[in-house]
Amino acid sequence: MKRERRQPKRRSLDSMKHPEAALQRTVVQWLAIQERLGHLFFFHPANGGYRTPAEASAFKAMGVRPGVPDLVIIGRKFGLAFIELKAGKKKPTAIQAEVHALLTDMGYPVVVANSLEQVEKFIQAARKANP
Repeated sequence: MKRERRQPKRRSLDSMKHPEAALQRTVVQWLAIQERLGHLFFFHPANGGYRTPAEASAFKAMGVRPGVPDLVIIGRKFGLAFIELKAGKKKPTAIQAEVHALLTDMGYPVVVANSLEQVEKFIQAARKANP
């Protein structure tokens, strides 16, 4: 008798009541406005989330790396920047801090933000630093 393999239950972001996901959606909405105004281009690298062992292996082979910030921003005036979003008082993990330090050492700004206001200030400061 062949044993049926159980699939993990997948839940939508809305049903998870995940504050970090809600923060990211809010930030992405604001960034989309900035993009439409021609100030920047942004994307979210597809890191994180549940993966089956086969999926994890395939994504690793394609270059998915742990610790990469949540959002990559390419600004018209400031070049490349990175945003790590954390809900509440959460802090970056050890591997995230390591990647943030590497990016900073390479000359790229990285911010750990827990609000849209912090992201707005980060982007505005980057623009002013590079007129």
